[in-house]
Amino acid sequence: MMEEKKKLMIIDDDVDFVKDLSRLLRTKGYQVVSVTNSKEALQAIYKEDPDLILLDIMMPGIDGWNICTKVREFSSVPIIMITAKDTVDDKVRGLEIGADDYVTKPFEFEELALRIRNWLARAEKQPYIKKETVCKIGNLKVDLAKGEVLKKGVRLKLSRRERTLLFYLIRNRGITIPHEQILSVVWGEEWKDDKQVLKSYINRVRRKIEDDPSHPRYIISERGIGYRFENVPPEPD
Repeated sequence: MMEEKKKLMIIDDDVDFVKDLSRLLRTKGYQVVSVTNSKEALQAIYKEDPDLILLDIMMPGIDGWNICTKVREFSSVPIIMITAKDTVDDKVRGLEIGADDYVTKPFEFEELALRIRNWLARAEKQPYIKKETVCKIGNLKVDLAKGEVLKKGVRLKLSRRERTLLFYLIRNRGITIPHEQILSVVWGEEWKDDKQVLKSYINRVRRKIEDDPSHPRYIISERGIGYRFENVPPEPD
């Protein structure tokens, strides 16, 4: 029986860019649907139910920020932002509102294809749960929409970068994410080799969420590979 093609959706008002990218993605064996009018994006997502979304930010009508925020109200489908906005603040904002990855234009197609393949593979291993905005993990209660983390009912004070890092790990819990990928997504491509920065922030987050940071049960290190957020069963309130 032939395997069903994965469906990708491109949301971008640049018609020529959409046409070229669609053609290239089809050569990789994907089914591709596109939306060039951002006002039709949410309706198209409901109708097409894509396996992954490639989303531009700067569009007339409804911008990518708003589309991403609204999608996260009903779905955890992987979203990769594709945009010319390449500041760290833009990347952090995208991740904080629920995007899974961030690629700046211009980009190498093969790199994008690899990221798409990796996100689809993760979704296969851990199916995305629709409408997940609040999750309970161990003695933590995490509100992804509000950006809040409670530990035993007490709200934790997290810096913007700490929160972005933690939410990125939580959205991919149960999966070991390579150091380079975490750094590239949370800090930017130019930081992808700075493992010491990542280690420092991991330690900061551990001190806030772990009962015993020296023996963590949430953020687990895989030596030489990366970090994994364990899907610890929720504790009774």
